[in-house]
Amino acid sequence: MNAGALDEEAKRSMTLAAARKYLATLFPGGDLGSARFKIMLSRLERASMPIVDSLCDEFSDCRFLPKFFELRISRDDPKSPAPVTFSSEEAGRVYVYGTIDRVDTCSRDGDVMVRVIDYKTGTKEFSPTDLAEGRNLQMFLYLKSIIDTASPEFRAELGAAEGGRLIPAGVIYAHTSLGDVKMQREDESLERETIVKTQRRSGMMLADDDAIAAMNRDYLPVGFDKKGAMKTDRLYSLEDWEKITETIEKSVLRVAAGIRRGCAHATEKQGADKKICGYCEYKAICRNASI
Repeated sequence: MNAGALDEEAKRSMTLAAARKYLATLFPGGDLGSARFKIMLSRLERASMPIVDSLCDEFSDCRFLPKFFELRISRDDPKSPAPVTFSSEEAGRVYVYGTIDRVDTCSRDGDVMVRVIDYKTGTKEFSPTDLAEGRNLQMFLYLKSIIDTASPEFRAELGAAEGGRLIPAGVIYAHTSLGDVKMQREDESLERETIVKTQRRSGMMLADDDAIAAMNRDYLPVGFDKKGAMKTDRLYSLEDWEKITETIEKSVLRVAAGIRRGCAHATEKQGADKKICGYCEYKAICRNASI
């Protein structure tokens, strides 16, 4: 079913059904007809509908389509991506596992362009400088695990032709927190614009005209200048992708080697305007005197 073609009644019906199923899982054996349950269901629906609207709006003009949800990385399942593996004498052999929120694909002449999606409920923003500092590596490792997997079964699941390439089209963080949004008047076009702004995307994507054109321009993980041109700090070439994965490998091996040595230093990091350590739950017992 094309999400972009769903009408309001269908979206609400499907959202309510998913909310009921979720609450029933949280409270097995509970009274699903109680007033308390109905209030919880109503709140969950109100919180979910803007996200559903945003997703439907994005896919109304997008050639990338969801292929997997909650995709597990596994060494044992040939229909799953294999874990990324790194090794060094100091770090030993490192396997990176995980579960990917969503994987979207778009076919092109036997090749398959792949992007991985992570839903973010917090306010933390991704920055390309994170990679050099060894932070926010997870999604790039997930994309690498898909691109590097040689399993014919998994490649077939993705839709790749024999001999076709898997192309790393992007790492995208979908922010699902609405926060406090005020509107001065009721206006459908203004409401849509507000939803688009709050349901923003961040991350990085491949500097490939076909890949970019296959995505909805309103939901690209890049910024635009005053003339409408894309800012290039969130774009990478295939050559850049190789450099990114090399940087990630060094970071993973450095962390793994530190773990093997028993390193557990309290390292102070700086946020945009205040110390990140100020939010730490353990700051009261931290030995770092500067906090």
